[in-house]
Amino acid sequence: MTDQKKNILIFVFIWFLACSLGIYLRLYTLRNNVPHDVEEQATFRVVQNLRKTVNEQIEKSYPTLSLVEKQRVAKDQFNKTLHNEKQKVREAIDKAAKQISQNIPHDQNPVYLLASDSYYYYNLTENIITTGKISDKTQGSKYFNRLMNAPHGFWEPLRLYPYIGYAVYKIVSVFNPGIRLMEAVSYTPLFLTVFIVLFFLLGCRILGCSAGASFLGAIYLLCAPIFLRRSMFGWYDDDPPNIFFLFAILTVFFYGLKNLHRRKIFITCGVVCAVLFTLYALFWQGWVFLASIVGGSAFFILLYNHFILRKQKLTSTLFLYSSLIFAGLFLGVGLVFGPKEIFTLFKEGWVALQDFIDPQLSLWPDLYIAVGELLAPTTEQWFQMMGGIFFIAGASCGLLFRCFQLFKKPDDPQNFSTLLLVPFALIGTKLSFGAQRFETLCLIPFAFAFPIGLQSLWHIYKKFKIPRMAQYLILILLFVALTIIPLRTAQSMTPELLNKIFNSTWDTALSKVEKKTPSDSIINTWWPPGHFIKAMAHRRVTFDGATINKPQSYWIATALLATDEREAAGIFRMLNISGNDATDYLLNQGFALSQAVLIIKSIMALDEPQSRRALAQILKKDQMDHLLSLTHGKAPPSYVLLYNDMAEESLQFSFVANWNFNKVEKINKNPDLLKAVPKHGSKQFIPFLWKIAGGPPKYTPVLLPVAEKGTAIIFENNILIDREAMTCTINSAKYGRGIPQSILYEVNGEFLEKKLPNATLPFTVLLINDRTGPVCMLAEPSLANSLLLRLYHYGGNGLNIFKPLVDERDATQRTKILVYKIDWTKL
Repeated sequence: MTDQKKNILIFVFIWFLACSLGIYLRLYTLRNNVPHDVEEQATFRVVQNLRKTVNEQIEKSYPTLSLVEKQRVAKDQFNKTLHNEKQKVREAIDKAAKQISQNIPHDQNPVYLLASDSYYYYNLTENIITTGKISDKTQGSKYFNRLMNAPHGFWEPLRLYPYIGYAVYKIVSVFNPGIRLMEAVSYTPLFLTVFIVLFFLLGCRILGCSAGASFLGAIYLLCAPIFLRRSMFGWYDDDPPNIFFLFAILTVFFYGLKNLHRRKIFITCGVVCAVLFTLYALFWQGWVFLASIVGGSAFFILLYNHFILRKQKLTSTLFLYSSLIFAGLFLGVGLVFGPKEIFTLFKEGWVALQDFIDPQLSLWPDLYIAVGELLAPTTEQWFQMMGGIFFIAGASCGLLFRCFQLFKKPDDPQNFSTLLLVPFALIGTKLSFGAQRFETLCLIPFAFAFPIGLQSLWHIYKKFKIPRMAQYLILILLFVALTIIPLRTAQSMTPELLNKIFNSTWDTALSKVEKKTPSDSIINTWWPPGHFIKAMAHRRVTFDGATINKPQSYWIATALLATDEREAAGIFRMLNISGNDATDYLLNQGFALSQAVLIIKSIMALDEPQSRRALAQILKKDQMDHLLSLTHGKAPPSYVLLYNDMAEESLQFSFVANWNFNKVEKINKNPDLLKAVPKHGSKQFIPFLWKIAGGPPKYTPVLLPVAEKGTAIIFENNILIDREAMTCTINSAKYGRGIPQSILYEVNGEFLEKKLPNATLPFTVLLINDRTGPVCMLAEPSLANSLLLRLYHYGGNGLNIFKPLVDERDATQRTKILVYKIDWTKL
């Protein structure tokens, strides 16, 4: 067997082995797929047993404590056990769930996609199946999505990823003809992972890494939590193709640099790079970032070669190679999208990138600060998601070693690739510390540098005078350990990495929405479930994860926190008739944004004649006519959807709805005030924004009952409510001691509020008849009386315009979805 054939066989073997191990890890969600209701039963069973055990321990250890004190100590011990033993609790739940689901047929246990963005691409894949294309309308680099940003629809960047999912669906269907589309496209990241590993290993070979170091590099890449999470079975998002193109383009680029003395090869590589870049532009708007990195590195390579190496003949070759890539790139993008779109794409790409890296103080409240993946990671989180300290240390050694080579061995053929990897790693690190989303970009140069680092450390190790047999024995032991440790670590971390939001409760709720609502309906809700609604209910949404930072967020939040249902319904009517057009119209008439918002809010609860009287001193007749056509026209069928997080995490609604436009306008007009704005990402930035919004509201989570005394119930934190006299006293170290302002409750479907005399605390108490029994919570009076909490906790009782349509909950009520119809005849 020739050396070439031997090397090919070794390469294929390590590719196959690495892919097999990586795919096994990524099939965790399929291997451990159990019905959501079964998982809820298992969770309920394990938690109840744990609570029972803790209560028995407390009873035995503290027999003289009062019942209330025992409950408090038991709760603290229960929470501490859940936190400290979360891995064991998770394993117990998984084991119980598997036992319960053993006899459940596969067709009763559907696979659901992970996260929410997966449903965006799923919906587009459905379009391909039903119509043969993503959208009926395309223009340049955009396609029109009629379900987004209702009522107008939205022009989104064109993405071909759904066609990859469609191809995978067709391939999988050959082997399993009856497979559901959702389950089939769940395999898409696994298909792409195979090709990612292929190009990674090819890149390692081009960079001069040994087979062993390349294999370990592949294992650490596959086990890096940021990559593992975003290529898991069911993660049908654009991260895998993004990572694929990053590796593929860099590998081809490196191969061309290595073969500059072979004209046909480097010309072919230049053409292939240009084609890959053109395709990349069809998959991710941020392709401009890599183009800039490659372009900047090519410039430094030219300078290094011309002034350090002084190889003038090679300079012209390098210039030809770089020109070929970027001329081909511009030609390709121009042919695909049109010549005018090239600069538009560059501009949009940079603007989007800058919005993430260095966002400005916007006139509208910034919702990006509420998106987890756009927040800055802590140093500990960064190391963990990037693959751990050993991976980062090994990659850093590789980069440092190659930097020394630039000057120690200037003729080393790998030096040109170093001038790309080092800047990429530095810029990627800076970006990833600004937003977790960019850790995938940062991973690429570190992944290539890691096997280089291992190899450099091995060369150093070989210099020690150790017997050859002992040397190789240590090498084998290290190799096995370095393979097993990341795999075991990744396997134990996998459950924590998953983002399983969608489940059978969501599926049932949205199926009912589709059946019970007209096809032209608009569903008003917060942004996270927007993609779910489009994909599963096929209904229009006000905004979603792709249109998160639109002014619609302000109006939705304002409607949900309104204490007057007419005002809330008026806002929904305006949004569903014309979106934010009314505000834009007033801005075009010369009003400041703060003025425009106040004008619109002043007429939301009024009918048209009342609105005309209110506007008569502000607007001319033609202005008034146009504005009212945008706010008081005929609205389409409209609905409001609420779910757990909206009621339990209502801080963001207060932040958005209470945004002080006037303050922001003053800051933006005053250079001194603008300079005093804390840097985005600093510890002072969020408190600064809250100051603009008037500070966070005071409210508690739902509080459970711990004891009963006659007609009174004692809730957590020693809140006592007498249900007969409807009085309340609070004796809590956390929430104060005294009497709240009022109690909200319902009797026979009637919603009531009782004002309490001699009130001393700034809270209203919500007494809620939950399906599992009475619970309560404390909130500021305006929040307690908001549409949001009245719809969520009281089923809309006492409201006239919002009518219940769907109520779906799971066994533990960790998923609770309510949908209300807006009855326009009542407005």
